[in-house]
Amino acid sequence: MKPWRLAAAALYRAGYVLHHKLCLKPGRPLAHARLIVVGSYLAGGAGKTPFCIWLASFLASRNGDGENAQPPRIAILCHSKAKDEAELLGQKLPFARVATTQNRYIAAHALDRHFDYIICDDGFEDSRLAGATTIRLDWGEGSTAKIPNKWSDLIPAGKYRSLFCDHGEAALVLRCGNDPALDNANVYYLIEGVKNNRDKSILENARAKEATVLCAIGDPRRFVEDLERFGVKPRRVKKRPDHDSRFESALARELRSGRPVVITEKDAVKVATKFLQSANLYIARQKVVVSEQIQQKIAYL
Repeated sequence: MKPWRLAAAALYRAGYVLHHKLCLKPGRPLAHARLIVVGSYLAGGAGKTPFCIWLASFLASRNGDGENAQPPRIAILCHSKAKDEAELLGQKLPFARVATTQNRYIAAHALDRHFDYIICDDGFEDSRLAGATTIRLDWGEGSTAKIPNKWSDLIPAGKYRSLFCDHGEAALVLRCGNDPALDNANVYYLIEGVKNNRDKSILENARAKEATVLCAIGDPRRFVEDLERFGVKPRRVKKRPDHDSRFESALARELRSGRPVVITEKDAVKVATKFLQSANLYIARQKVVVSEQIQQKIAYL
């Protein structure tokens, strides 16, 4: 490992500890809404946004008891830098209020009396969110060998934003996986289709083996594995920064090649309609499968 990465991780850790001590002291719990934080030790690519979509849909389906029971009012908070995630949440969850903010604590209190549930898409490290129910998504971090417990595990030396010692016990720890045949998981992330705007599967395209994957997400490697498991084996994989503001320009260049291009749903929200109408652009649709046991636990959180 390059020495500068270790030095940067040490500086990151010092800044993290100081910032929490001075600026992120525990605040007041909400008075009305149930606050749920969906987080992970991972700096990105844990599947928080897809899980929030599933979680909000699950909670909305539970109308309560009695003849006059109403669907719960749900709000979702995203960081203002993650506008693509907020846009995707808004498209998938028209019944929910999706808000972007730089301060989840202030935003949650502002929305408190208007909603029954406030879900934070990330915010795992925000210690101001007192009284929150935390759902932690683990991709092996729960095992003793992979628990992040030293500063060299932190970005950019490692792949984590915080350490085990920084957090209390999560209300629910979910074992995540993407291969039901191998993973001992209770939450699975699977590709359910890769289609263009004409509803044609890429598997029907004679040039599918020439496909390029273009993605600007936290864990491109796992996305490619998911595609291969679905049956798409791309010839090229081009990675862009997460929340990439120049994604559309990169996509336009790829489409000019005439080869099929596969992107994620999150990246698709950054793209103008004229590109989405291209027969060579395929969007991979993801689904989250949650075990019955975990559904029951979430219902009684």
